Amino acid sequence: MAKIAELVSIPARAELKHVSKHWTQTGCAYDDEYDLEEDISEHEIPSDAKYTLCVAREYDKQNRRVMKTTLQVHSEALQAILRSVIDTHPGESFHPSDISIDFAVYCLYHYRTELKRALAE
Repeated sequence: MAKIAELVSIPARAELKHVSKHWTQTGCAYDDEYDLEEDISEHEIPSDAKYTLCVAREYDKQNRRVMKTTLQVHSEALQAILRSVIDTHPGESFHPSDISIDFAVYCLYHYRTELKRALAE
């Protein structure tokens, strides 16, 4: 139960956020919460970092097709559990400071029993 208490006390909002990443005509990335009339700075804190989990859809440079969808894990407690249980999975690494898992998230399904056990400890 200690892990559940730790997850509840995190500073990020305990929610799943969906974000679409688009491109400006000058090639700068922005998410769908920004107004293109505003100045978009690549040095701003991404709005999705305020959430525990974020599903990000990245579009092609013409903003027509989704090229990549990822699950981003911003919770340090969840990151620690993923690192301790999964460590590595073909095509995925859980050692970077920002964990981003390509969809479909098969590795989470494959390790679901171990993840439930680690969360309960």
